[in-house]
Order: sequence, then structure tokens, then C-alpha cells
Amino acid sequence: MKVIARAPGLDVWRFTFAEAPGELAHVLSADEHATAARFASPAHRDAYIVQHATVRVLAAHYLDRDPARVTFERGPHGKPRLCDAGDLELNLSHCDDVALVAFARGIAVGVDIERVAADLDVRALGRLVLAPSEAAIAAERRGFLRVWCRKEACLKATGVGLLDDLTSVSVASDRVDVAGEVVHVQDLAVGAAHAAALATTRPVVLELLATS
Repeated sequence: MKVIARAPGLDVWRFTFAEAPGELAHVLSADEHATAARFASPAHRDAYIVQHATVRVLAAHYLDRDPARVTFERGPHGKPRLCDAGDLELNLSHCDDVALVAFARGIAVGVDIERVAADLDVRALGRLVLAPSEAAIAAERRGFLRVWCRKEACLKATGVGLLDDLTSVSVASDRVDVAGEVVHVQDLAVGAAHAAALATTRPVVLELLATS
């Protein structure tokens, strides 16, 4: 795992979870162990363990707390958040075996990552997702995934979840209105195989670090 982007009070981490969980499982809660045990596929079970354990380990780094003592809850719209964490916010996104998790102090944050080669009907989804101002930048697959990531990150930053009409939100510019709340979105460099974006409730100047 490594930091791929940072700003004062904000870090974006990238990690993979297509590996054996090893000793990571001991930091999970009883509920997480129960959820892991319900996976029929060992690969999916191990990925779940690595993903949740890694988030715990990273959160513990910021909280100066044992990873097993990190606790989570859900906000009014279901967005996961840390308990007893002061002003520390986090947000997680994953696809395939790659995940991004953003930690920020004093600012709400949303992150999204998607695989460019994902099995998606871009034309059909475009009719449901794209605002008129986004059509030009989403004309091909990578452009559509870029818009999708930016929109998902904005929705996650505000915590509103999915809107009834996704075409009502345009991410063609970096300043975005989501149901009356202004958020700021920017692309993340994660390599040719993926698209990704970060959204925050106030502007931040990111330092993008090497992804290789």
C-alpha cells in the first residue's frame, strides 16, 4: 500500500487485496469475521478480509490506536464513518483487486475507482447518468468512466448516496452542485487500466505521486 496523492490534512492510499490474508484477520471485529465466513468463495472471503483489515490498519495509523480497536458506524444515508475519531473522515472505493481509501481531517471526502475495461454498456448507462454538459467528455469509454468516477466521488463526499436523477449533476467542471451542496472534484492518476477521482467539500490542491 502507498500514498498516491496528498494535500495538507488529506492522503489518498492505494492498495491491493488479491492476496492471502495472512495475519491481517486478527484485527477484524466479530461482525466482520461473521461476514467473511458467509462468503462461499475463498477468494472473495480473503479479499474481504484484506480490504477491511487494511482500512483498519490505516485508520489506526491516524488515530494512534490498535487496529482491532477501530470502530465504524454509518451516517444518515449509509456512508461509513469512524467512531470517536474527532474530525477524521474516510472513504473507500474498490474494483477488481485494487482499492483506494482517502483520509482527511476537517473535510468530507469521497473517492471512486473503476476499471476501464469493465463490462459496461456505456451507451445505455449514458442515457441514465450523463448531464448534457458531459456528453462531449464522455463520448468514448475512458471518458465515460472518468465522468462516472467524478460523479460517484461527489455523491460519496456529500453522503447523499444515489440520486433519483443522476443527469441533474454535472461534473464537467471541477466545482459541482450536488442537491444544493457544492463539492470540488479532481481526477486521480492510477494508471492506464483504471479511472479514479477524489471529491472534497472544499477546494484542495493535491500533490499527485507516482503510481508505479
